Amino acid sequence: MTEKQIENTKKKIRSHRAKLNGEKRKFGCYDDSYGRRYLIAELYVKIADFKGALNYFKWFEKEFEDDIGFPEFLLFWALTLFENKKIDKAKQKTFAVLFSNIYLLEILCEKKPRYLDFKGNSNIVTLDFAESVKLNCMKLLTDNFRLWLKEFIENEEYEEALAEFVSLDNLLQDERPGDMRSNLIEQGQIMKNKYIMD
Repeated sequence: MTEKQIENTKKKIRSHRAKLNGEKRKFGCYDDSYGRRYLIAELYVKIADFKGALNYFKWFEKEFEDDIGFPEFLLFWALTLFENKKIDKAKQKTFAVLFSNIYLLEILCEKKPRYLDFKGNSNIVTLDFAESVKLNCMKLLTDNFRLWLKEFIENEEYEEALAEFVSLDNLLQDERPGDMRSNLIEQGQIMKNKYIMD
């Protein structure tokens, strides 16, 4: 990026943040139907300002503690943690990417996607969604993070997490509402927490 492009991106960041802060002052909360809270993170990553991005993600976590984000947003968060040498946290956030879309990490590492019959519970878990964000993600990943990601998905822990997640989802798809389904949902959350929490 040229200096002018970087400066323009910084202006966009300031503008989006000012609008979010204005919403909070005016309404006491955030509406953000525009999705500024996600755009800001990507803009920091675009200019490789990983210190600024890290501070932003800390703010985001505090202000939007229940927001599960999107696969590419979580990926940029993992990248930011990695570039700030917070490798254990980057690993946790990368597992969060896996649980939000089982295909994205593998197609970014140019591996053939597996579990093509995975159902999930929304349109962001699909292979089509992963393919639609792949190019933008590839442009923003650093070489070092890409190498680390390739090692990450070759790891036995990754394979175990993926298989367990898909297996639980398959059981959920066939289970009607009731105690058994509630137990499976709880098991799924416990399983995710094992990988994404301290």
